[in-house]
Formats: sequence, C-alpha cells, structure tokens
Amino acid sequence: MKNSIANTIEKSKILLTNNQKCIVNTDIDGILTGLLLQHHLDWEVVGFCDSKDTIWITPGLIKNLENIIFLDMYVAHPV
Repeated sequence: MKNSIANTIEKSKILLTNNQKCIVNTDIDGILTGLLLQHHLDWEVVGFCDSKDTIWITPGLIKNLENIIFLDMYVAHPV
C-alpha cells in the first residue's frame, strides 16, 4: 500500500508546479484555494465553475481545457 500512495504522490507533484492555469468552484473554499495558488505558485485563475452545469472561462481557452486544472469540483455518484 505504501508503494501505491508514494506513486500517487509522485504523479501528483505536477499539480503543484508554478504557472498553471485553473478553473475554480464558485463557493468560498474554491475561491480561497484559487487565491492561495495564485499568490504562492503564480497560478492564473482563468475561469469559474458552479460544479453543476456552467463554466465561465476566459475567451480563447475553451479549446485548450486539457491544460487547465479544475479545483474544488463537487464529485458525487449519479443517482
């Protein structure tokens, strides 16, 4: 189990590199997370998402979503 946790952490290190683009949730912890990453890692908040059905994004970036990190998204099992 240690190996799988260590591997996951190692693979996730890219998420904490400088100068990433992100879309944050519109709730308070999403906005605060975006502000912290902007301040400490020079991330750029390029959009917002309500975790339901709407994304507001900087024009021109919609075709390049694979390079944008989504923060604080709600995840649930569909019922």
